[in-house]
Amino acid sequence: MELITSIILIVFAILQIVLFFKIWGMTNDVKDLKNKLESKKENASNWSKDFALKMTLNQKEQAKEILYKEILSSKVFAELMRSNTATEAYKLNMIEKINNEYDIYLKAIGESSFTIDCDNRIYNVFR
Repeated sequence: MELITSIILIVFAILQIVLFFKIWGMTNDVKDLKNKLESKKENASNWSKDFALKMTLNQKEQAKEILYKEILSSKVFAELMRSNTATEAYKLNMIEKINNEYDIYLKAIGESSFTIDCDNRIYNVFR
C-alpha cells in the first residue's frame, strides 16, 4: 500500500513541476502578445502624425498616399473587400463608415469622400 501511495505522490509531483513550467511559458507568451499589441497601437497613431507633418509641409500628394495606405489597411476596408456577395447597400454602408472615420483627413487633402469600385480586380489583393 505504501508503494502505491509513493508512486502516486511521485507522479503528482512530476505533474506539478510540468504544470509550473507550462504556466511560466504561457506568461511569456502573454508578455509577447502585449508587446505586439502595444506596438500596433503606436503604429496606428503614427500614420496620423505623418499625415499632419506632410500637410504642414504642403506635401498633399504624400499625405494622400499616407491616408490611402491607412484606409486600405483598415478593418472596415478589409471587411468591405471580403464581402464579395454582399448587397450594394451593404457595400455603400461600409464605404460610408470609411468616409465617416476619415472625414477630416479626406477634407484636408481636398476630397469630399472615399470612393472605390469594389468589382475592380486590382483590389483582389485585399480579399
